[in-house]
Amino acid sequence: MDQLNLGLAGGDDFTDVAHIFYNAAAEMMPGQMVFMDGFTLEDAMSVFEIGEPRLDSGFVPPGEVRREFEPLQPLLPEEVCWILDRAFACEMEWHSGNMLAQTVFTFLFVHHLAVIEPDAVPMRMPQSQAEFARPIELITVVVRAAVWGMLKCCDLSWRELSKGNVYDGEDWQGDKCDVSLLENTTVRQCLALLDEAMYWISNTHRIPVQWRDALYSRLLMRKYLLQMMDANVYRHPSQFKSLASMCREQLRLVRAFPSPAPSPESPAHAVLDPAVSRRLNTFVPIRIHELPPQEQTWKTMSSLVDGWSDIYRLSVTTDVLSWEIDGVTTSWLPSVPPKLPYIRSYIQSVFYDGVLVLNRFTPNWLVNRFSIEIIGMPYDAFVTNVKQRWTRRQPPLLTNLEDMFSDLLVKHVRCHWFNPPRKRRYMMQSLPAWHAIYDQILSIVSRLRPTDDSLAGEHVPATWDALVDRTPCAVLMWRTQVVRDVILSGFQLALYSVNEIPMAYWYLVRVIDTILTCVDSLKSVSACHDSVVSLELGYTHVLSSATQLLCMALFSLTIRQSTIPLSMQRSSFDLRHKWAFDAAYAQVATPQVNLPRFEDYQADLEDILADKDFSPRETVLHAKALYALLLEGDHAGGWAGHARHHRRAVLKMLHGACTLLEDIPSTVEDITKLDRTRLKWDPSANPWFPALVPQEAPVGTSIEDVQVPDPVNPC
Repeated sequence: MDQLNLGLAGGDDFTDVAHIFYNAAAEMMPGQMVFMDGFTLEDAMSVFEIGEPRLDSGFVPPGEVRREFEPLQPLLPEEVCWILDRAFACEMEWHSGNMLAQTVFTFLFVHHLAVIEPDAVPMRMPQSQAEFARPIELITVVVRAAVWGMLKCCDLSWRELSKGNVYDGEDWQGDKCDVSLLENTTVRQCLALLDEAMYWISNTHRIPVQWRDALYSRLLMRKYLLQMMDANVYRHPSQFKSLASMCREQLRLVRAFPSPAPSPESPAHAVLDPAVSRRLNTFVPIRIHELPPQEQTWKTMSSLVDGWSDIYRLSVTTDVLSWEIDGVTTSWLPSVPPKLPYIRSYIQSVFYDGVLVLNRFTPNWLVNRFSIEIIGMPYDAFVTNVKQRWTRRQPPLLTNLEDMFSDLLVKHVRCHWFNPPRKRRYMMQSLPAWHAIYDQILSIVSRLRPTDDSLAGEHVPATWDALVDRTPCAVLMWRTQVVRDVILSGFQLALYSVNEIPMAYWYLVRVIDTILTCVDSLKSVSACHDSVVSLELGYTHVLSSATQLLCMALFSLTIRQSTIPLSMQRSSFDLRHKWAFDAAYAQVATPQVNLPRFEDYQADLEDILADKDFSPRETVLHAKALYALLLEGDHAGGWAGHARHHRRAVLKMLHGACTLLEDIPSTVEDITKLDRTRLKWDPSANPWFPALVPQEAPVGTSIEDVQVPDPVNPC
């Protein structure tokens, strides 16, 4: 009987009405659906929210009591300082991918801007010492200006994020819940309010000096953030660079003087309502999101400021390979935190705004840069040489090739600032287009009049004829590097099962072999061994050779880790490499180079197990020596530019991976004696290669627990 007192909706006098629905659906076929005009999937999802406490964002748990928020409640300067810090935390959490209703809109002053207008609040003289220490101007002038600045920063960020470079609902959350972000307010108005608030702080005598400085620093930080988001790196590059430096310095000052958390009885805590979504216009059940510690907020803001510095550096970089290297090496380094979606979108906009590349070049300019940086020959020289040596009556279709090539280069460079899963997906989808370009260039070159300088395999002077004949190798090398990155991304995203890991290492060995063949062909016609093109090819050759050796050793090492027989692995092999057999390849005459075939995998597996002379340990040591060679001196140069330090960090990471694998078996026969649990893959420490932890290491030991000596200074 006690259950009758629970107050269930509708009581307990229920009537079974299931037969009504059975009769109504009697004429429907299994799987058939009925749609109604105006009833959307969003409406259907909203049905589940009603009455279900776990999903109902408006549900108030029994016993929950929240302090009433009073916008004009006088506050101490230190309480206001803490409130401004939490406003920064709300904003940075939105930039980190949470919803506005979970972050910025939980800051309740956002919904009471009209209440705290100075003109709406009657001014009166303080009647006591307590009132004197809590000037109402801290709310109507300081907090109001800070909230205006925060909302305008969110508005400017929202406009950049909504360009489509990153994806709403995937990288960021754009639902405004019908709350204003001051879209119709100008940046100049917000800056004027901030200047007014800073002027008041500087001239008031009702705030202790230390809190005047703290409040002033936070408002100045807000002003710099607003100016940065309103700045244009191409319109005023020196101002953009200067603002980024000022933001960094101001952030350092703010972090140096943290604000203490108010006492539990302080009314400042009522400013934040994590469950504010109960009162907002939203269709999605929203969980309560706890704001992180303030130090984490400053780290996120530091990442934002560093991103602006990267934007300026990239905006003055006109080498396509420098952009490529920067994007690739940054994504390869687990020690480099991923860039915020706002920064990733901004970088893509800086590279291509839909009309111009780098704000001053047409997309076809990229083809010329590709030709210069990969081959060492301007694209105009390529076109002229092709026309002079053309042997057919109909002219070559170069215009269509150039347009398709430039479009693919734009998308390829920008994809390095996608999120990792989407970047992998795009790269897989772009491979047929790269193969089509390779097919067209190969077809054009095959129809040229041969010359003595274009004999394959001979070291000849770098004439235009010889370079033109090697152009297909340049495109094939680029495409094969995309294949390499697709395979490597599978390790970073932890996609491979135990049985698929040896397949991935095996295919990497074959793919890198194609890269080395292309590099050798291009190097054979290099005009100057001291040129940037030659240096870049030399770096690529050594790096690829070392990585191939390491993959070969791990291929032999992980074969025995498989948990199913070889005869049962074909389906897994075909499923993992289905992207290599896209239907679009059937429309291209030239067959793919180095297709992943299970028969080849099976043959190579048997060969390496039967090779008595192969030593996994010696192979790793050889790879380590090659990485050390690149680390000596300045071999990470080439087209790296400002990304040189990232290149060196990647080399150190790979050198360290070899160090952690030095104790692997010396012979193939000894692999069977290796305890498979000693191989630890940890993408947060090394994205591609495992560590061999000591035999006596406790369960749960990670790669970070294993000490790796400095490759340059082992002592």
